[in-house]
Amino acid sequence: MRKKLFGYSVVFSLCMSLVMPAGSALAADVSVRVTLPNFEVNLNGHKVENQFREYPLLVYRDITYFPMTWYDTRLLGLEANWSPDEGLNIKQNQVTSSYVPYH
Repeated sequence: MRKKLFGYSVVFSLCMSLVMPAGSALAADVSVRVTLPNFEVNLNGHKVENQFREYPLLVYRDITYFPMTWYDTRLLGLEANWSPDEGLNIKQNQVTSSYVPYH
């Protein structure tokens, strides 16, 4: 009888541990300050109207970050490819495209 009661207790405890949620984990509330460039940006002779772009250039800690959109990378002669096996691959290529402002 005790073995049977012990078995039921173990099964009940296991079931409850699966049903009851584990402690909640919270991510740290971290703010990052990024800005739009306050200087003129030209890409291969094309003035970038950054404040109206869907994918703007961003400045973070005095480094300007460039959006790796299809048209922007090809305007600079770059080709970006991604695959689950190899990840992100960026290489210089003979690909070119005209400037697209992304408004």
